Amino acid sequence: MAVELSFERDPAILDRLAEELCAAAGVEPPEAREDGDDDLGVLGAVVAREAGALEGWAVLLAPDDEDDEGPHLQWALAAMEAEGLKSGVEPVRDLGDAEFAVVERMVREAAARAAELGHDALLWSPTQREADARLAEPLGAEVDREEGRTWGAGADWRRPPGLPPVRVRTMPTEPDDALLDTYVELYRAFGADNDFGEDWDREDVREWLDNSHLGPDLLVGEATFDLMPEDGDGVPSAQFTVLVDDKGTASAGLVVHRGPEAEALAGALAEAVEGLRAAEGVREFHLQEFDDEIVAEAADRAGFEVIDRWPVYILEII
Repeated sequence: MAVELSFERDPAILDRLAEELCAAAGVEPPEAREDGDDDLGVLGAVVAREAGALEGWAVLLAPDDEDDEGPHLQWALAAMEAEGLKSGVEPVRDLGDAEFAVVERMVREAAARAAELGHDALLWSPTQREADARLAEPLGAEVDREEGRTWGAGADWRRPPGLPPVRVRTMPTEPDDALLDTYVELYRAFGADNDFGEDWDREDVREWLDNSHLGPDLLVGEATFDLMPEDGDGVPSAQFTVLVDDKGTASAGLVVHRGPEAEALAGALAEAVEGLRAAEGVREFHLQEFDDEIVAEAADRAGFEVIDRWPVYILEII
């Protein structure tokens, strides 16, 4: 039976799809968003079904940047989403030809609906890197910009000469209130210059740093590193948390900082890699850089190489 597409303008469509997906996967549905929660800016969603069963969706979200030429698209395949819900790990696999065909149809339909709503372009960030790169070609989409990059240091990495000595400390497993207060100040300073938010308190920070939900099957080791100012203790200049998996790969997420010198941050990254090699047997180190010039310069100075780029595609609607 053929896959059928429909376009639904319900602002709560994502909540309804999530409930339907969870019911089909046999897992607990997410908690409903409370009144007053941030509006996701849903303009509508193309929903794909076969014989009534949910196959996937492509949602149109209102532009959140005044420079964007059109709405943002997010697509999902129900089968892959269900795999992630059941395993607790986002699935990493290639799309089959039939799955790819469904995605292409949904995106084409979403573009047509965006045109009907008066937009001249459609933008999207990859859901599956290889699938989206493959998708861009037949659609005639181009890379509009990069949202960030993944930097890597492999087994052959060595500390580059000339990095300055820095003061790096490892956060204790259970930070006390005084330490959390210094993090609050760091996070608020970072949020003032980014989309990180400025209304941090102790509990917000404690929750942000808590990765216990990952469980021992996903998390072999963990460390949070603070780059301290040269003039003594107090508020760190930067902080990043590193998670180590059972394959010996360490991954650092967002680097929160208040404008340190890139050379100093490079020194902190190098110390983290060396320390994790000694303590955890880490063979490979990955750093997520969210289009941050200071972090990018530091990663380059630390001898890391770009191993992945995060493009934003744009499809001009004629």
